[in-house]
Amino acid sequence: FGGGWLQIFEMFVQRGARMLAAIREEVGRPPVEGGPSLGDWLRGYTEHAVLHGIFQSLAASIFAVNADEISARVFFEHFMVRGGFKRFGFAPRGCLGLVEPLARAIEAGGGAVWTGSAVERILVRGGAVAGAVCRREGRAVEIPVSAIVSNAGPRETLALLDESAVPRDYRERVERSLGPAANVALYFTARRPLVSAPGLLTLVGAQRVCNLANLGQLCPELTPGGEPFYVAFGVPRPSLGAFDAAETIRLMKADLAAEIPGFAEAGRVLAVHVMQGSWPAQRACAGHDLPQRTPIEGLWHVGDGVKPQGWGGASACAESARLAILGLLGVSPASASP
Repeated sequence: FGGGWLQIFEMFVQRGARMLAAIREEVGRPPVEGGPSLGDWLRGYTEHAVLHGIFQSLAASIFAVNADEISARVFFEHFMVRGGFKRFGFAPRGCLGLVEPLARAIEAGGGAVWTGSAVERILVRGGAVAGAVCRREGRAVEIPVSAIVSNAGPRETLALLDESAVPRDYRERVERSLGPAANVALYFTARRPLVSAPGLLTLVGAQRVCNLANLGQLCPELTPGGEPFYVAFGVPRPSLGAFDAAETIRLMKADLAAEIPGFAEAGRVLAVHVMQGSWPAQRACAGHDLPQRTPIEGLWHVGDGVKPQGWGGASACAESARLAILGLLGVSPASASP
């Protein structure tokens, strides 16, 4: 818990020592159901509007939820135990640039990587995974397996299994526990540059927009003609459950017009992506994730529906994969360095 994040807390909290001590106390408590939300916790210490806006923006940017939808403990653990973004970077070629070397390593070891081959069924025999049925080049192909690692999400993975193969209590837990978090991505350009910062801007006090990325300046290869290219992310209210997508988009445009000089006159929306339902921003609200292991032998989950406690974003997905592989190998996470 340091660097720029610590400066933010100290800048806006006059009695910073008292609040930081309270944060440490909150993180040190054992996890409990129904603990205070971040918003409720913060209101117990301050009504400072700017500070509330900062916490709201951070919760929305990192976890795709509002401050009243995430527990204070989970939020602070991300910074104080996991280090927040103290060790953080962007892959130069995006996530694809990380996956391609992995695919090459699999092939070098004698394995095969299939793309465009949708899995239609997971086969279970005697309580253990036994195979998968894929659609490849227009025909169904059954592949015998001893283990499956799924990043489709717990609910989507269960849809590939016969109902009789899944213990009833586990199926009910998946339906009860998972609360997908939604967000909206609004891509736009402009007749002239609207933002000078070459990275990510965090908006404080906006109605829905939590951050704005200057993609064209940061990644000029995305805009061969040199035109400005931006994406704004917004979290609806509520983020968990049904919401009015059209109203969320309207408020995001109003935020951009109010916060970004020139947007109203020169900005032009290119596309809007509403991430919800079976393709959400997060398949589980932070703090409500399921374990990577399932009650079916050889079947493991990875991804944003089984994030480890205190982790967020793509790094949480990577850590869930590390834990799943260790589990498959029968290795204790405590004995393996991350």
